[in-house]
Amino acid sequence: KFVTMSSVGLRTEMKVSKEESNRKACYEALRSIGNFICDNGFVEMVKLRNSFAKSLGYEDFYDYKVTTTEGFGKEKLFSMLDTLEQ
Repeated sequence: KFVTMSSVGLRTEMKVSKEESNRKACYEALRSIGNFICDNGFVEMVKLRNSFAKSLGYEDFYDYKVTTTEGFGKEKLFSMLDTLEQ
């Protein structure tokens, strides 16, 4: 029986299901996600997002998101995180 499930749901079901066939189906579904998203425009979307962010003066889309969300760039974020290791 086919059941629609998120990747989180698949991982949860894989951990808790008593049925080996269910766990295997979840595993196979999780394995197929990477190929599916790569074959259906994910890489192009990443390039477009990075291009958009660069056009606004950011290093990349991650830098844009951190800056617009937290008020400081990814360089400062990484610097702050580095201090946690010390």
